[in-house]
Amino acid sequence: MNQRQHLLNKLLEIVLHHSLTGLPNRVLFLKSYLHNFPVNSLKIDKSFVQIIQENQQNLGLVPAMIGIAHSMEMTVIAEGIETQYQLAQLKKLGVAE
Repeated sequence: MNQRQHLLNKLLEIVLHHSLTGLPNRVLFLKSYLHNFPVNSLKIDKSFVQIIQENQQNLGLVPAMIGIAHSMEMTVIAEGIETQYQLAQLKKLGVAE
């Protein structure tokens, strides 16, 4: 992953992690902004993966992030998978790696 992709992934992580107020508008803005760059993958930080527990309610923002990436025809990669349950949940949501 080049530096530009890394910075854009961090930007997406910050926006989704820290901005719950007006999130739909920010997501739409970010999505339209990202179309200007040659980004083809999104890496989900291990801090998001770690919150996945034994029930659907603890998935947090992960499905939303994956949905945005898929709508932009991006590959989704998750880091820090520690349990079989996390892996299974992420695969159900369409995470490639």
